[in-house]
Amino acid sequence: MGHLLFFGFEDVAQNNLFNLCKPRYNVIDVGTNIGWTILNFGRLVQTGSVIGFEPDPFNHQVCKKNISLNTLTNIQLLPFGLGDRESEMSMEVRTPGNRGGNRIAPAASDNAVPVQIKRLDTVQEVKSLGTIHLIKLDVEGYELHVLRGANNLLTLYKPTLFIEVDDQNLKDQGHSAKELLVFLEELGYTSILHAETGQSVDRTFEFANSHFDIIAQVQ
Repeated sequence: MGHLLFFGFEDVAQNNLFNLCKPRYNVIDVGTNIGWTILNFGRLVQTGSVIGFEPDPFNHQVCKKNISLNTLTNIQLLPFGLGDRESEMSMEVRTPGNRGGNRIAPAASDNAVPVQIKRLDTVQEVKSLGTIHLIKLDVEGYELHVLRGANNLLTLYKPTLFIEVDDQNLKDQGHSAKELLVFLEELGYTSILHAETGQSVDRTFEFANSHFDIIAQVQ
């Protein structure tokens, strides 16, 4: 596919994400929002499979419609979120006009909707794929919860990971960017790169006020 441009600027990180996606790949999209990324995944994997997770009812319906309009039959969209335990939680709608910033509410919120949370390790639709090649993870600070709930699948399949790292969002959820990197390193992800610059990232990186994507691979 061609290079992506937003407001006249090339989105290098997004281009690098889509370059990771190959024909016949099985891809997991955690934090699907209204479907821009998952629609591209569906086209790129061709005869592969894509499973998306979007628990916000409004975003889920919009994404479902977008998938239908694009007649992509290799995409499954599931109406729940992911974490490290099965539960019902509240999703905070921080900006109603831009629901891409929705997040699991770290504290009581007046503007929230109830959502179901499951562990990726237990999702039958994912287990039935047989293997996983790529996981994209963008859940506004809840990333480490999701990864801990996917520990078995990560250990078994060692998929490439594309993860948003926002230290403040992670801290809002009780974690930090350093903790996230330590978790990945201990799972054997020895190649962790800044998705835009290609710079190596590890637990010694200066994460204060950071907001960027990483590409993590087992080598």
